[in-house]
Amino acid sequence: MNRMTGWALILGALANICHAQAPEKPTIPDPEDLTLKTKDLVQLQCTFYPGGFRQAGEDVETVDGKTVVPILLVHGWDEKRQDLSFLAKGLQSLGHAVMVPDLRGHGRSTKRVDLAGKEHELDRERFRRQDIAAMVEDLWTCKRHLMALNNEGKLNIEMLTVIGGEVGAITALNFVALDWSRPPLPTMKQGQDVKAFILLSPETSFKGVTAQQALRQPAVAGEVDGLIIVGARDKAVNDVQRMYDQLSRHRKEDERDLFLLKPDTSLTGFRMVPARGLNVGVAIIKFINARIVTRADEYPWRDRTSFLNK
Repeated sequence: MNRMTGWALILGALANICHAQAPEKPTIPDPEDLTLKTKDLVQLQCTFYPGGFRQAGEDVETVDGKTVVPILLVHGWDEKRQDLSFLAKGLQSLGHAVMVPDLRGHGRSTKRVDLAGKEHELDRERFRRQDIAAMVEDLWTCKRHLMALNNEGKLNIEMLTVIGGEVGAITALNFVALDWSRPPLPTMKQGQDVKAFILLSPETSFKGVTAQQALRQPAVAGEVDGLIIVGARDKAVNDVQRMYDQLSRHRKEDERDLFLLKPDTSLTGFRMVPARGLNVGVAIIKFINARIVTRADEYPWRDRTSFLNK
């Protein structure tokens, strides 16, 4: 073997070693399908889009898990979680962690398994007021899963954001009110984690369930940042305007933390997001960035293991 051949072999071996040791480029994780059990034994089917990876041009960059914003997407009546996948993927590409459940009686969340192991079918067409009101428990169950991920350092539950459409907006608001109604204990923070809500064509009542009590809850009325979007040609636009006006009365005039947008459309709910020219998706992203992401220092991560042990 001559000298040139020897050097070629050495250089080739070094190249192979360097190639083998080169770290793989990060990629945005695939969504995960989950089954969570609510306290009233509903088998809740969810899709979770892990956060911590942000699209940057053609590359993906990692984000400190303790700064990742967790987002709950809440679909409307007769909808399912797959209907929101386009928005979930878009938010995930910005580094956020997104949880999307099929609310009870919707999608694949149609089973309750009792303590004896017997399955009971959930038919939303037969739901009464208390069944619809119980959907708040579905979101609380999702929060418990997000809390476990918070304690693993994969997201920051202190920046929880909730987005609800139409009837799902009622459930979202009632969840926010529940979260803020649980005061901190001397050794444990029980709630007060939702820092922003976004409502798309929010309904004011549905089959006897309303958001009126939630709208009067002090934090919902005056503290939690909010964005409300309703089509200017939506037949319910006046009702939504009254909801916005009700919330505005409790807000400080010198601080803009509640916003109302009326894009020129008759589309409702999450159907507004992908529609061309409305820029609803852009408005949602800008709101989360301005009111949550850029204020991350105000919401430091903390271990909340005690929450899961209560």
